[in-house]
Amino acid sequence: MPAREKPAIAAWVLGLGGTLPFMGTAVGYCAGPDNLRGPMGLAMLTYAAVILSFLGGARWGMECIRHYPPRGKILTLAVLPSLAAWGLLVGAIWMPLSWQLGGLIAVYLVQWLWDTGSAETPHWYAPLRTTLTAVAGVSMAFVFEQSMRG
Repeated sequence: MPAREKPAIAAWVLGLGGTLPFMGTAVGYCAGPDNLRGPMGLAMLTYAAVILSFLGGARWGMECIRHYPPRGKILTLAVLPSLAAWGLLVGAIWMPLSWQLGGLIAVYLVQWLWDTGSAETPHWYAPLRTTLTAVAGVSMAFVFEQSMRG
């Protein structure tokens, strides 16, 4: 198998390691003392926004490598997760945590659909993204559910 077709072991190791903040903040929010809920909710939102920005940047980079000049439509789409995440993070001013998390979960699902449905990503990318999105989504869903309870 050519090197470019081998599973990206480093991507899997780093990606799975990158799920630890999702799981850790979910445990801290759901099982920790009540005085940790605010900081853990903020940590979850912030990390989710950072990772969405990373995912958009990954798609931007893939576009720049595969196409010259890069297609403006794809670059625009690659920026949207960052903007949505920022808007939801700033939304703390006027919306509850549950709405913010619900919005982030929705954006993650849209990004996952794009990433796994694209013929322009490496073959190993879809299974990686599916696994990582599942862990992030379940973690956010636990915090979402607990935040709905109050």
